[in-house]
Amino acid sequence: MKKVRKFAGILTLALLLTACGKQKSEEQAAPEITEVTGGQTTAAQEQQSPVMLYRTKEDGTAALQGYDTVRAEAVRPAYEDEMQLPAEVDGLKVTAIDAEGFAGADYFRAVLFPDTLGEMGDGCFRDSSLGIFDICDFSPLTIGNDAFADCKKLNHVGLALGTLTFGDNAFIGCSTLKDLTISEIDMTSGEYFCAGLENLSDVGLNGNITLGSGSFSDCPAILDANHSNGKLTLGDDCFARCSGLDSFSFIASEMSFGKDCFAQCSIRNVMCSDCTGGFGEGCFRDCTNLEYLSISDGVTSIGSEAFAGCPALHTAVIPASVTEIGEGAFAGCESLVILTPEGSCAAQYADTYGISHTEEGEKFTIPVSEITE
Repeated sequence: MKKVRKFAGILTLALLLTACGKQKSEEQAAPEITEVTGGQTTAAQEQQSPVMLYRTKEDGTAALQGYDTVRAEAVRPAYEDEMQLPAEVDGLKVTAIDAEGFAGADYFRAVLFPDTLGEMGDGCFRDSSLGIFDICDFSPLTIGNDAFADCKKLNHVGLALGTLTFGDNAFIGCSTLKDLTISEIDMTSGEYFCAGLENLSDVGLNGNITLGSGSFSDCPAILDANHSNGKLTLGDDCFARCSGLDSFSFIASEMSFGKDCFAQCSIRNVMCSDCTGGFGEGCFRDCTNLEYLSISDGVTSIGSEAFAGCPALHTAVIPASVTEIGEGAFAGCESLVILTPEGSCAAQYADTYGISHTEEGEKFTIPVSEITE
């Protein structure tokens, strides 16, 4: 099963990068509806092309405000499936999409974005008919609050390459969203990025990623999640109460986890390999199904009550690199045996709190090849 998931992840990334190439090639040969001329200037510096509404920014570039769907009815079939946004309108470079620019729009399923774009405003695609959101190789691109909130037809999000910054509630209310892949990227999100999505089941994170508080909280369909190759910073309650989450793997991750970021999940296994950093306060608190914990050499800290209230936890592999363990880190773990070198911080902690331990921990460390297969 893990091999299948690994192959599926590789295939997803390949398809996403292919989509990036397609977007770049189509930007160079945009369809006729993006060849706009004859804009009219008003006192408020708002213009109209034959099908596009936009305004002129102070820097002399254009911010799109949506299609004039009344005047564009004749060409509507050309972008009902895949809408190409222009890189230029009336001689002005397009650098932004205004707040609410395409909010409520029902005339496209996917959007191809010009590489001139640097900003997308609050609610820019809120409650629209967007079904697929693939974007890559943007450096940097800032996306506002509620940008894709309540897009009821959105089922796939793929983000690859470049630098992205999202505001709060980016995909909240996207009830049909099933998979989200973030690959080879520097990305920061605000609070509640994908919170409360009932059908989101597949989450893959790769690169330098910072997720705000509650980003994936209360997503019951997430079964497996993973992060690899970069810095992973998780805000408080980031994956809290994901009742279907079975396992989370960290591979070559620099970890920094906020309070209760996996609290009350159904997770059974936590495994990290070639990682650094530490587990925050209450990180896996009250994960009552958690059975196995494997921490790789390089991790340095385990916060207070990080694994408290995990009665099923029977084995924790803790290396000598862990030099700080907070109070009550394993409180309520009645069946726990800690596998750790003699004289380590974990061994001293175990002696202090009456937890069984053995120095044969190195024999139980799971290699990265087994985690990813």
